[in-house]
Amino acid sequence: MLATGFTLIELLVVLAVLGLLVGLLLPAVQSAREAGRRLQCQNNLKQIGLALAHYETAKGVYPFGVGGGGPPGRLPRWSSLAQLLPELEQQPVFSALNFCGLPWAHDPTYGPINQTAISTHISLFHCPSDWDQIDEQYGLGHNNYRGCAGTSPYNLAADSPDGKGHNDGIFWYQSSVRPSWITDGLSQTVAFSERCLGNSAQADAAGD
Repeated sequence: MLATGFTLIELLVVLAVLGLLVGLLLPAVQSAREAGRRLQCQNNLKQIGLALAHYETAKGVYPFGVGGGGPPGRLPRWSSLAQLLPELEQQPVFSALNFCGLPWAHDPTYGPINQTAISTHISLFHCPSDWDQIDEQYGLGHNNYRGCAGTSPYNLAADSPDGKGHNDGIFWYQSSVRPSWITDGLSQTVAFSERCLGNSAQADAAGD
């Protein structure tokens, strides 16, 4: 009995069919992976929301969006997420923060005292779809989530018309918003959302 094999044309047909199958399956695999990443991102926001509720229960107000203490002549830029660290099971990172300093690394005087804490990478703050993770020059811990200041384009005192930084969201300059002040209802109000994807060409030097 003679051995038989593929002809060149048959081999090309098989390769073409395999290529077609791969082309059809690859988008489905990528879609399934992105769905999983989206679910993880939603879970991160859920955990942050639960931490926010625990914080408010304990203190009666929501954390300010930006502000706090700091050295003379430097604008305090501590974020709401920095205050939520204990509720997010990150007490060691919170304890490593010195709120008399600054939450970024490029200040040569007041930045180094917080280097350990602000360079800590917390997986809860990472959206898995952000492949870039903002590869910036100071090695800061990346963060894909921000508190919503409101509908006006400012959250600092100097940005606002009245010089106080008041906005109509939950987190603005030195804010201390209570649930009863949210007239639209808590279920209709955005507290945190995902920020833009990272771009290593534009370093996020200030951190969050």
